[in-house]
Amino acid sequence: CNMMIFCFFFFLFVFFLMIRRPPRSTLFPYTTLFRSRAIRMAFETCDNDNGTIFTLGQIIHNPQVVEELQKKGVKMVESVEEISCGTLIIRSHGITREERARVDESEIKIVDATCPFVKIAQGFARTLAEEGYTVIILGDRDHPEVKSIKSYLGGAVDVITELEEIPNRGRSKKAGIVAQTTQTQE
Repeated sequence: CNMMIFCFFFFLFVFFLMIRRPPRSTLFPYTTLFRSRAIRMAFETCDNDNGTIFTLGQIIHNPQVVEELQKKGVKMVESVEEISCGTLIIRSHGITREERARVDESEIKIVDATCPFVKIAQGFARTLAEEGYTVIILGDRDHPEVKSIKSYLGGAVDVITELEEIPNRGRSKKAGIVAQTTQTQE
């Protein structure tokens, strides 16, 4: 229970940092660090793997990095069904539970570059749902990270883009909010 309270306040803190919109140079140095981790993992895979390498969507939202990886032979696909063999680098935003299950059942080698914060959000959302909370995800419903988090819940989940939308969602005795860890400055 203490861990859930800690996680709730952590995500609330992250959300308020996003609203405050500090100067770009100080915005989420840790998420920048984990994006760098994903980039490093992708380039290391290119250097050490002689087979075909894929990413499911963009590894990060950075066209220059995506282009450099494509020059090294990395193929970006939109569906797991497009991959029959080789290596899949999981993007920093993660993949859905269903996509992960399909990859695990195949002969595809996995390099998991999912941001640790995304994994925490997935686990936190799952814990909330298992404990009977109504889960609300604050983020862009079409973003791969939000789709990934949502897939780990199984039941009905509300995805909202602004906190002002919460009062319009009805009442629940127990509700938990999980925030998308990657937000734009806009």
